[in-house]
Amino acid sequence: METEDGPPGGVTRYDGDWWVQVGQRPYDSDGPKELPTEIVYAVAAIRGIDPTKVTAPTLYDCADVSAIESVCFGQNRSSRGPLESVRFRFGEFLVMVTSNGWIQIYEPNESQRERLAN
Repeated sequence: METEDGPPGGVTRYDGDWWVQVGQRPYDSDGPKELPTEIVYAVAAIRGIDPTKVTAPTLYDCADVSAIESVCFGQNRSSRGPLESVRFRFGEFLVMVTSNGWIQIYEPNESQRERLAN
């Protein structure tokens, strides 16, 4: 099933390529945990490693986390419509943060992986 920003297990199109969702993690912008920590934990879970081992590239080399927080969870968020999302590459993954509180992790689909390997 090919949908733009579909449900868990779905696919999304980014930069001309299809990506398959491989995981997600809830995020509460009013909670005690910070967005960068939650993104790193989500990627670590997919890789099956300790979050402290997610080192290269660093999250801050890949994304402006304060801008993501502003777009998805900022004070003027409610005036922008029902749902905002920001997508960015983080290592071999595509990360999507949505204003409804989800961090979704995607990896390249099979044909894209083969193309990137060659």
